[in-house]
Formats: sequence, structure tokens, C-alpha cells
Amino acid sequence: MSCSVHSSELSTLDPRRAVKRDYIDDAMSPDAAQVDKLLDEMIEAQRRHLLELAARILPGVSGDDLFQPQDHPALAANPDFNFEDGILAGYLAIRAALRANR
Repeated sequence: MSCSVHSSELSTLDPRRAVKRDYIDDAMSPDAAQVDKLLDEMIEAQRRHLLELAARILPGVSGDDLFQPQDHPALAANPDFNFEDGILAGYLAIRAALRANR
């Protein structure tokens, strides 16, 4: 007769695994302030990158223009700009979700 044990139950069966798992969780769980700081840095870096890319596509573009790229057909039609803008949108969504969850 075989006994099947789900992998999530292994830590409760073997105390050595539980200790190791707790150690890993503690080592990899930054506090909210660290996460916020990292996300803010990532968002600012992506905004700078997006503005630099937009300036290559459409010289004279401003940071405010990035909020309404559809008003500038050259930006709206550029796949590289849209990709990088999507990354920024993802970072902003992660930050909003984390803040809403607190």
C-alpha cells in the first residue's frame, strides 16, 4: 500500500525541512518600506528610460506627454515605446496592489 503526501505537507512531517523553510522565508521577506523603495526606484528608472526613448522617437517630447501618448501618433505607433510603457504600467500596478493590500 502506498501513501501519497502532498509536497506542502512535507515540512510538517520533517522538522528539518520546517526549520529550513522558515529560514528561507525570513531571509527573503523584506519589509514594506524596502519593497516601496525598490518599486519607487524601478518606476523612476523606467520613467527616465521611457522619456529617453520617446525623445529619440519624437524630439522635444516632454514628461507630461508620456501621460497621453495617444496624442502623439509617432509614440502611439511605436512598438518599442508601447512595450516600455507597458513595463511602467506593470510596475505602477504592482505598487498600487501592494499598497491596497496593506
